[in-house]
Amino acid sequence: MVVACHAQTQDIVQQVCRQEEKLIGELGHLARECPAQETVALLSALSSHEQTRLTRLV
Repeated sequence: MVVACHAQTQDIVQQVCRQEEKLIGELGHLARECPAQETVALLSALSSHEQTRLTRLV
């Protein structure tokens, strides 16, 4: 039972990490494509925040 819970927890963490990585990549992509400097700064800040969350998760 404990092993099954650990495996399930690991699976959840891996799924969340993949989603966070996708979000970070998409925010970076949007920041590169955006013409408005204020929006670029916002998207870059969000990407940095998500990277910090990912680092804490792992």
